[in-house]
Amino acid sequence: MSLQVEKMEKNMAKLTIEVSAEDLDKAMQNAYQKAKGRISIPGFRKGKAPRKMIELLPGSPYRSFPDQIPASLHRRDT
Repeated sequence: MSLQVEKMEKNMAKLTIEVSAEDLDKAMQNAYQKAKGRISIPGFRKGKAPRKMIELLPGSPYRSFPDQIPASLHRRDT
């Protein structure tokens, strides 16, 4: 993973983050494992819906995984 910070005007910054496909897949799988017990899809028992079905849901909680952001990306006072 690489992180670049480009300082801009008025206390703004542009972040460029590159993550390998393997790291992203691992984070997505972890997010799915945490979220699957809370997801209910008609036709499936709670927590038993396949990952592909969950991915198709609009606004799926699987699509957002803020708890998977590495600690190195959290705000640092510099």
